[in-house]
Amino acid sequence: MLPRRHLWNAVFVLCAIAALKGAWDLVQVISLEASGAIDSDGLLYFTVGRGILNHVTPYVGLFESKPPGMFLVAALSLLTTGNERLALALQILIYVFLPTGLAVFAWRTSVEKPRIERSVLAATGVLLGILLALYLQQRAGGVQGEAFGTAFAFAFFLAFLAWEKKNDVIRTIILGILLAAGIGMKEPFLLTITGGMLLLVKDGRHFLRCYVIPLGIAAGLGLLVLVGTGWLDPYLHTYLPGMLHGRVEANPIEPPWIRGFTAGRLLGNLTTYHTAPLLGYLLGLLWMFAPILRSHRTPKAPDIGLSLLTAAAVYKAMIFAFFFLVTWKVSLLHMTLEQSILPIPGFSFFLLLIVCAVLLWCQWKRGFLVSSLLVIIALYLATYTVGISIYAVNHFAFAVPVYLALALLFLRHAAGPHASSVIVWPVIALTVLSVFAYRSDEVQFRLVNNRLQYGSARHIEEVLKVDAMLDACTIDRYGSVDAFLALAFARHSPVGPLFVWNYFDYLGADNVLFAQTRANLEKAQVIISAEGPDSPRVADLIAARFTEKAPPCATPFLPITGLRVYFPK
Repeated sequence: MLPRRHLWNAVFVLCAIAALKGAWDLVQVISLEASGAIDSDGLLYFTVGRGILNHVTPYVGLFESKPPGMFLVAALSLLTTGNERLALALQILIYVFLPTGLAVFAWRTSVEKPRIERSVLAATGVLLGILLALYLQQRAGGVQGEAFGTAFAFAFFLAFLAWEKKNDVIRTIILGILLAAGIGMKEPFLLTITGGMLLLVKDGRHFLRCYVIPLGIAAGLGLLVLVGTGWLDPYLHTYLPGMLHGRVEANPIEPPWIRGFTAGRLLGNLTTYHTAPLLGYLLGLLWMFAPILRSHRTPKAPDIGLSLLTAAAVYKAMIFAFFFLVTWKVSLLHMTLEQSILPIPGFSFFLLLIVCAVLLWCQWKRGFLVSSLLVIIALYLATYTVGISIYAVNHFAFAVPVYLALALLFLRHAAGPHASSVIVWPVIALTVLSVFAYRSDEVQFRLVNNRLQYGSARHIEEVLKVDAMLDACTIDRYGSVDAFLALAFARHSPVGPLFVWNYFDYLGADNVLFAQTRANLEKAQVIISAEGPDSPRVADLIAARFTEKAPPCATPFLPITGLRVYFPK
């Protein structure tokens, strides 16, 4: 058998090789994204961001169903670089921040360990961060709000862990600012940051001091920003109603609270992330160990076995609960059950609940009940947040803060005096295997290449022509019919509130924003439409009031590739 020091040296060499391999995989993705890969959703942020610079009020002047955070990022990028370069640079820094933050945390936390053991833990932090950065890039790359919200959530966790034993006003305010920034990118991060904190805090008093108070500060800061910018009324009366009654899908059979039990979809999304097929099992293992990782005592073999058994039973019970509740809702509504929904006999479901109750009672006897319940709540919050809308690909990134909290929880345990080799070695081994199993594939590169078509460089000719034409004709704002994909980086803003029609169908056909936009288009001095049939909502308006015959001021700039330009008759 190898001496302990030689064993740690060998593991460090293996981790270092895996880190080099993972870093190369991450660099390949970053280099592609840095060349201008923007998701189509990102163009919505840049359109509203330009509107802010042009003194157009979000939501009532230009509507998009997001909180102000990403609009401000886009506006700052446009103000400083004129395009997406700053936003992309920040996105890339996020990918680097995750492995760096975990590595630094592991190194600082393990200060009492021998140097070689600290190096292994830091390398493990790098590997966990690389895996989560690659997952985040594929699920929410291209300047999407989920990536920025995750970064602020992670910064909040790191700051909290660095200052958890200190209590002063400045640190509390900084925690509040980080919370406000994360939630300001997308409000559902409130739920997953809460889930992450349930994993990391020691007790209720700790939770109150280090989370609830900063959360109150965050709410106050958000209110100040909205009041100071004049966006509070539009946020409350235009954005929130549209978001809550449209974007958050109202499905009578599968309401959001029931989706909180769809842990199977969460695991399925991770394991079908085919470029990193072991990531789901790695995070699942961390979740199963989480009640022990939260404790500050050395676990015994029965504790570890009970934790694994309880987690497996609870996971199965959540899946059963989802199918049972959906079946019950279908029966109440006298509807037909979909083939994808498995009918769960009530006896089997309640028998499983009894098994879970017995296992939790055993956890109580061994002193792990509170930790087990908090871990279950954290999983429910992550699953609920992912399913709060329509299980869009980027919405699965909402759960990444909880995954990062699990990684921090493990590294803290491994660095502490109560570390269990039965937990530490399997997690390190599976982490290394997960990185070696990662394979960049054609699907991932095709996704990034598809995002490249939305970068500013691809539409520079159209943007320059449109801006020059509007300047020549002394036109401030143009009417837009689905032209935002080409004109998101123009200096002029479209007429609002809606600047693309089919993206906002979830608001409902009778939403006042459609009528307001149509009324504003009737008065537009020019309408620019994407090539193809015009939107049915305004085709009659264009046919009755507009023509493609251009005035002399516009003629030198026409035609414009991919766009149709209409002028009042």
